[in-house]
Amino acid sequence: MTKTLQQFLNVVFSANLIEDGIWGIKTLTACREAEKKLSAIVAQKTKTENYKGLLAFRCKEVFDNLATDFLLWIENGKIADIVTCSTRAGNFYVYNPISYGGITGTAVLKEGYYPKTWLGSWQTRFGFRSFELLQVKPVTVYRDGNRNTRIDRDTVQTGMFGINIHTAGWNNIIDRWSAGCLVVPKSQWDTFANKHLKAGELYDLLLINDL
Repeated sequence: MTKTLQQFLNVVFSANLIEDGIWGIKTLTACREAEKKLSAIVAQKTKTENYKGLLAFRCKEVFDNLATDFLLWIENGKIADIVTCSTRAGNFYVYNPISYGGITGTAVLKEGYYPKTWLGSWQTRFGFRSFELLQVKPVTVYRDGNRNTRIDRDTVQTGMFGINIHTAGWNNIIDRWSAGCLVVPKSQWDTFANKHLKAGELYDLLLINDL
C-alpha cells in the first residue's frame, strides 16, 4: 500500500516523495495533510462526517489505456487502503464504442457521489471466477463517441449500464477489461476486495477528479 500511497500523494497532492514503499515521517506528514483535504471534500459531497466506502480519483482527462487513477478505501476520514485503477475505458472500447439508447459512445462514469449503488457478488469473467461490485442503481455517464483520446462531456445519459467495479488483467493495461467500468489490476484487486468487500453488501462510491 505505501508505495501506491506515495504515488497518489505525488500525483494528486504534489508531495514530492520518493516512491520507495518506506513509511517514513515525510510520507506520514504528507498523508495526514492529504487526509484533511480529502475529509473536507468527502464530508461536503456525501453529507456525512464518518464516511466509510470507496473513493475514486480520476487523474487524467484522456484515455491512456492504463490503470493510472486511484481507488481508495476511506474510513472516518482516513485512507485505510489504496490501489491503482482506471476510471476510463480501455482502447478497444474507445475505438469501438457501444450504442445504448440510440447513442453511440464510450461510457465514462460522471464524477459525483453514488450511495448504495454497487452490490458485492462473485462473477465469472473471461473464464475465471472473481469478486466484483455490480451496478444496481442508476448512474450518470458521459458518452464519448468521437474515437479520440480526449474525454468529452457533451453527451450525458443516466441509467443502468453495467458500470461495475472489478478486476482487470495482471498488468497495467486496460484494453478490453473496461467499456466504462472501474477496474483494478488483478495483482492488487484480489487483496483489496478480500479485505474490504463482502458478497451481498451494498457499497457507496465517490468519484472526483480535482480538489
